[in-house]
Amino acid sequence: FFVTVSFLFPDDKNWLILYRKADVRLSVDFYNKIIRGKYIRVSFSIRRNDMVTGIAHAAFNVKDMDKTINFYEQSLGFKKAFDIARPETGEPWIVYIYAGGGQFIELFYGATKENPYKDENIGFFHICVAVDDINEIWDRIVETGAPQDDAPKQGADHNWQCWTHDPDGIKIELMQLDPESPQMKLIESRK
Repeated sequence: FFVTVSFLFPDDKNWLILYRKADVRLSVDFYNKIIRGKYIRVSFSIRRNDMVTGIAHAAFNVKDMDKTINFYEQSLGFKKAFDIARPETGEPWIVYIYAGGGQFIELFYGATKENPYKDENIGFFHICVAVDDINEIWDRIVETGAPQDDAPKQGADHNWQCWTHDPDGIKIELMQLDPESPQMKLIESRK
């Protein structure tokens, strides 16, 4: 995180950034000792060092909305969050499925043209969903009758994975991170 201290002089209309520091505690200390009370306004803006903070959603066009919502809710345990109507007509347009954290799956009504997946296709391949227990999610997939593309197995990256797909053929990898995986090592190193 960075803290930026900016202020406005009484006779100026432009904000001037005087101080930028990665340590929030030191920045607050700087404010308390040096600039408190000397200027009209002091603003602290806290932002992550990264411009991108995560993936907000994946969006899919779907043929049968009810069937697709049922798959994500029943087989994967996600929840329908909300709908958005088309502003011009008020007709159903988008359904958001809450996937945890700050992530969603965005489903659009009205798909009519099939586009079957092939390994040689360029572009989108699959989405991956993080899980705590690979066997528990696999049991749920089996119990709900969802497609069982690949049973749980440990991948080359040491993570456990299994595969299914939604009613429109979107391939879904479910992955349980292993502490020895390169992904988990990177995540731990950034804490």
